[in-house]
Amino acid sequence: MYEDARHAFRFFLKTLRNEFGTTFVIVLTLALAISANTVIFSFINALLLKQQPGLERPEELVDVGGMRGGSSFDQLSFPNFFDLQKASQVFTGLAAYIETPRSMSFRTSGHAERVWGVPVTGNLFTVLGAKPAAGRFFAPEDEQPGHGLAAVISYSFWERRFGREPSAVGQQVFVNARPVTIVGVAPKGFEGINYTRTDIWTTVVTEVFHTQEDVFNRGNTFVFGIGRLKPGISIEQAQAEMSLVSARLEKEYPADNKDLVARVVPHTPFAVLENGHYGYIGMLFAMALLVLLIACANVSGVCLARSTVRAREVAVRLAIGASRLRVIAQLTMETAALFVAAGLLAVLLALWLNDLVSNLQFLLPFPIAIDLAPDARVAGFMLSLIVLAGLCAGLIPAIYATRVSPASAMKEDPASFVFRPSLLRRALVVAQVAISLLLLVTGGLFSRAVSFAGSMDPGLDANNLEAISLNWFISGYGGSVSGNLPLEPFEKMLLQRVSSLPYVDSASLSVDVPMDGTAVGFDVMTIPDLRGDDDRQGVRNADWNLVSPGYFKTMRISLLRGRDFAESERGGVAIINETMARRYWPGQDPLGRRFYRGAVSEGNVTEVIGIARDTNTRYVGLPAEPMLYAPLTQYSWPQHYLMVRTTDGRSVVPDLRRILLEINPNFPIVSVQSMKDLIGIGLLQQRVGAWVATIMGTVGLILASLGIYGVTAFSVSRRTREIGIRTALGARPMHILSFAFREGVMLALAGIALGWVVAFGLTRLIASFLFGVSPTDAFSFGLTSALLLAMTLLATWIPARRAVRVDPMEALRCE
Repeated sequence: MYEDARHAFRFFLKTLRNEFGTTFVIVLTLALAISANTVIFSFINALLLKQQPGLERPEELVDVGGMRGGSSFDQLSFPNFFDLQKASQVFTGLAAYIETPRSMSFRTSGHAERVWGVPVTGNLFTVLGAKPAAGRFFAPEDEQPGHGLAAVISYSFWERRFGREPSAVGQQVFVNARPVTIVGVAPKGFEGINYTRTDIWTTVVTEVFHTQEDVFNRGNTFVFGIGRLKPGISIEQAQAEMSLVSARLEKEYPADNKDLVARVVPHTPFAVLENGHYGYIGMLFAMALLVLLIACANVSGVCLARSTVRAREVAVRLAIGASRLRVIAQLTMETAALFVAAGLLAVLLALWLNDLVSNLQFLLPFPIAIDLAPDARVAGFMLSLIVLAGLCAGLIPAIYATRVSPASAMKEDPASFVFRPSLLRRALVVAQVAISLLLLVTGGLFSRAVSFAGSMDPGLDANNLEAISLNWFISGYGGSVSGNLPLEPFEKMLLQRVSSLPYVDSASLSVDVPMDGTAVGFDVMTIPDLRGDDDRQGVRNADWNLVSPGYFKTMRISLLRGRDFAESERGGVAIINETMARRYWPGQDPLGRRFYRGAVSEGNVTEVIGIARDTNTRYVGLPAEPMLYAPLTQYSWPQHYLMVRTTDGRSVVPDLRRILLEINPNFPIVSVQSMKDLIGIGLLQQRVGAWVATIMGTVGLILASLGIYGVTAFSVSRRTREIGIRTALGARPMHILSFAFREGVMLALAGIALGWVVAFGLTRLIASFLFGVSPTDAFSFGLTSALLLAMTLLATWIPARRAVRVDPMEALRCE
């Protein structure tokens, strides 16, 4: 076996020297396919398979949420959680936490910074079995009214912000403009329950959090539970107890708990991923696997061609006593050498791609802390992939090569023996073309969706426009909330200071920004005399945006009719967009019309004073929805956007930091994005899909073209004598050219036909990611097919030209 391995390695070096171009392309594409599959598996491994650091016996942990009317796993209200906690007999402990980290301000001295915080119940770390890296975790008194506020910080934040100084524990800082004492540091590596990066934990019931949420409202669902089962208790037993408690709570609180059942499931570390995200990751994984299949098919095709050429060699080895099994092993190891070389290169590519993926996390709406570093599981996956792919690519050609009869092969003339059309090799080429078509069509559809979205008029001018997110709650402002600073004077001063900067064209405030993927809703509307299909005739919904005067000027959203808000207006007026005007007042003039916020009985009359041009409200590329603009002072909302348009495109952030420090050092900037970047982030999935599918499809196209070239070139080289005879008998060059072209073109057409069938079925799975483009878009299918045909003609033209130039005398001399 050792000698066979040495022979295989020498054969690989000989092939690399004699056929460097082809061998290099095969190794590179194999490495790219293996590394792409490894990176995606590394992501899946980090999310779902790796054990979370800092947890004790994670197999005993379960997640507790709510299920209403057969719905999926959802959040609980804090009062319901508290009742479940008190009644439970199956857990050694049951804790609650907020699923997604919240923006919080953090200040020791100087300017406040934005950090990510998670409110939890005080027993969370005890339930998890975590051990503090420094200090302690929450004690029962930390949740008592009147007691000093406490916080636990993450190890990475302790390292980044305090340089791991022990004096950080016990230090008083300001969190959300309130004095808080750091009591402990979480274990190293522990970033949060759901791998969302957390800087600081506070308790749910302290004023750091509960003035932002109506914590004690039983109908307000915002927490998940996590519990540790007692020894010997199964999930089924825990679910039975939770169902009994849920039934009792439904009887006691029927208004809020109708059909609500507490659900117990095994703990999963990334609950924030929805089914659509898993499907998207699966799609990327599938594309990487398809490229690997193309590469394996190409290697198999090359091996099949070589096995035909080496048929006499194989026959001789079998004739002198070599076993068929040993010859198969020898030929398979020769193929495996290609995969070993590709695997070594794939390791380097995978490490580079892991770093690239990690650096893209800033595009997410909240930070995630996942460890993409390869471990034994990733190494095993890569090794298994290399071994299985090598076996699949090399074993079948090896078996095919050893089917030769030694006696027949030794008797047969070499020239007549070496060419036998291989149905298997042709099938591999057809499969390559079909898979390449599928990948290229997918890339084309994503690219068309991005192009379509980019060509649409968003209804505003995104040039030189910044959206700066500010959160007044975390900075100590709260309007009418007792003990908080009044918000309106601060915002007026802020707008005045920013607007007075010499390079600022205009500035305004809003609670929402177009095309950020979200929508804000406050009240339903009741429109008098409007007929409806439901029982509540005249009741309609719309997306809301609360804006300051001058917002439409800053955004350059045209006011088609009517006027802007006045500084003195605080309610009772609204500006609507074109879609809302057409939908709710068709064929009428909406100006001056009145409707009610909420029910008519509430008496909140609102008058339409203007009609604004439509904008893409949620994502660029999606049609506009009914939009209602109201004065900023009408509702109390924690997050505002400062929209700033500059004259020269520079960022206002440096001057804004100085202004905020002078007005209130507890006021951090939550996030900063240009309007162009915000529009681009909305298309991130489409751009990534187009990029991955196009690269994978291009690689597949090159490999498929090489496969067609190989089949045609091999056919021409093995039929040299036949072509010479045809030429000697008077065949014209066009006939020889057609003869040489026929096989490659027929294989390509068969692959395109198969690819159309497959693509028509599978591209429907990505329909939800395509804006304004059909999953069976004729342009994408037609352009891809034309590209494949063009590459086929190029791949067959080179050997076909060689066939036309065959000298009949030279061809016949081989007799």
